Amino acid sequence: MGKFEFVKPTIIKNFLTDIAFTILKVIKANSDSFPKELMIIVEENGMEIKKSQFYRYLNSLREYKLIETQGWKRERKFSGYTYKITDDGIHFLRISSELFE
Repeated sequence: MGKFEFVKPTIIKNFLTDIAFTILKVIKANSDSFPKELMIIVEENGMEIKKSQFYRYLNSLREYKLIETQGWKRERKFSGYTYKITDDGIHFLRISSELFE
């Protein structure tokens, strides 16, 4: 059995990182939070992440249908979309936690 390699370039190769898993866990725990709040929580967990990188991860998570947009909200401090984890996202998080943690 040889080394696993992707047949063609794919985003998933650079997607399955500790940042992606942390973002999923944060969204699961704080499903009604704004992206800015989620980013602060991720940074509090010891991960340095730039705003553009964070939004790329959110877009990737949405593309793979692991999270979905709940809707636009406006509050005093923040306004924007909120996200929630999908059933597939919960399943993915559970399996990956069992295998890799």
